[in-house]
Amino acid sequence: MFKKVFLPLFLVIVLSLTFEVLGFTLPQANAADSNFDISVDSKYKISENGLTTISQTIHIKNKTEFYYTPTYTVSVGFSDIQNIEAYNADGTIATTLNDNKPSNKSIKLTFPKRYTGVSDVNTFTLKFDTKDIAKKQGSVWEVSIPGIASPGDFSSYTSNIIVPPSFGLPTIVKPQKDPQKDKSLTLSKEDVGKSGVYILYGDRQYYNFSVKYNISNPNLFPVRTEIALPPKTNYQDVLINSFSIDPLNVTRDKDGNWIAEYRLLPQQKQQVVVKGVVQLVPSPNKEELPSALSKEYISSEKHWDINSPSIQKATKDIKTPQEIYDYVVKNLSYNYSKVATDNLRLGGSGALSDPKNSVCLEFTDLFVTLARAKGIPARSVEGYAYTQNSKLRPLSLVNDILHAWPEYYDASSKKWIMVDPTWGNTTKGMDYFNTLDFAHIAFAIKGVDSQYPIPAGGYKFDNESKDVEVKFAESSSFKPNSKIVITDTFPTFSFPKFKIQGSFIVKNSGNAALENATAYVKTSRGTTKQFLIDYIPPGGLEKITTSFDDAPFLTNGKYLLTIQVKDATYSKKIRIAQLDNTTKIR
Repeated sequence: MFKKVFLPLFLVIVLSLTFEVLGFTLPQANAADSNFDISVDSKYKISENGLTTISQTIHIKNKTEFYYTPTYTVSVGFSDIQNIEAYNADGTIATTLNDNKPSNKSIKLTFPKRYTGVSDVNTFTLKFDTKDIAKKQGSVWEVSIPGIASPGDFSSYTSNIIVPPSFGLPTIVKPQKDPQKDKSLTLSKEDVGKSGVYILYGDRQYYNFSVKYNISNPNLFPVRTEIALPPKTNYQDVLINSFSIDPLNVTRDKDGNWIAEYRLLPQQKQQVVVKGVVQLVPSPNKEELPSALSKEYISSEKHWDINSPSIQKATKDIKTPQEIYDYVVKNLSYNYSKVATDNLRLGGSGALSDPKNSVCLEFTDLFVTLARAKGIPARSVEGYAYTQNSKLRPLSLVNDILHAWPEYYDASSKKWIMVDPTWGNTTKGMDYFNTLDFAHIAFAIKGVDSQYPIPAGGYKFDNESKDVEVKFAESSSFKPNSKIVITDTFPTFSFPKFKIQGSFIVKNSGNAALENATAYVKTSRGTTKQFLIDYIPPGGLEKITTSFDDAPFLTNGKYLLTIQVKDATYSKKIRIAQLDNTTKIR
């Protein structure tokens, strides 16, 4: 690495510097800090098709007269590198691309001139194109600026990201940063850090899903069983477009899960396939948390033992959700090999006793346990998470690439806030506390019970089956439709002046949740009743029982009931008579 060159007046030691500025591993140049002052100005100009031109102007200032830089090598973590060029005030600089390792290529610059004096500055520019910075994923553009493996090697390091006007302003920037009016972002060395910068352009993302539920009844008598459908939450809206087998009913539980009910005969097995569309938004909607439910979300549960001595000890120095998140990210280590083994769930206190044996369940359980121990309502979420790099953003429930992450309730904003300490740890500190992303789809929320419900992907006849399929979708595929079917149990005949009693059933046969609807029931005698329908998930129904005292006194009349729910109208004629003519008299 070092060459001795004898010059007339003094000895010059030639240093070949190798720095990584665009990847995640950095060969150390031990003499760099003491002999050179290095600053970098980077520009990432992204075109409409995602091709990015990276231009780096690098300044290497000599601190002594004994060292200079004949070469400079940049390690780049990209598989695609095009149109390399380098130059300075003296003209073109020769470049050599070393691509022996496709995932760790490097570009070597050999300078035609020596810069040897004290305070002499070698200023040069390296440019190349790559398709690996910006990618269109569904309805969202993702821009990933890799981190600096050793930020301390640079006195300054700035990055300017410029995108086409069609991208709009960023929706999510990790770490948080406000964009300029010209649609550009200027990032400092501290912004980029070791974890890099992750930028999302787009206000929502869409996914098509198809999930299989394998259910069985080993008993000698009929049973009813339940499955958890991907539910609507304050981050996601869900359309259920089809059931391969219609459920008896679909209800919403305390945690907001959509629970579908099925009846199985003795020894019966069935596979239920549910298809739909998810729309994700970056910021959660408000949601009131009833005080009774709030108490349940700060209570102890299996896997969330808030009274454990180790948990109580850990909570002494942490107070806020941010501090809890930071504690979990810092104290647990992700065990990639555990995913392929038994993956035994340790729970919150178990994660503290064995911190190096953690996957997403341990990161989630520890966060929930610590939050509850501090009186902060918290629960866990399990579902699908889209990732392109399983080392940076791993998925721990391997059979169907599922993931787990926690959420806590913020009383000031009245919102459930999702965070992901697992990915905060594995991405070397990228911020998954202040903002999440468009990659987390909730399949099941566990708050009242730490083990129930089981998310889609967990209903298997064998561990080898692939039961979850999720793909990006276009916005045009998200088409809510309302279809309400009304039936009744009112009689077709009634005696004069007798009370008319019965029920009507409102079934949601559309693909979206029916919320805050009113059922109007009118009689031909002028009586009107109203019933509030709070919530019916797709495929669900609600039965309402009522009675009327205004049957006519005269016989052979017709009494008409009209039931209306939104655009659906249903009518029932009831004959008023002294005797039902359908009754046989003997």
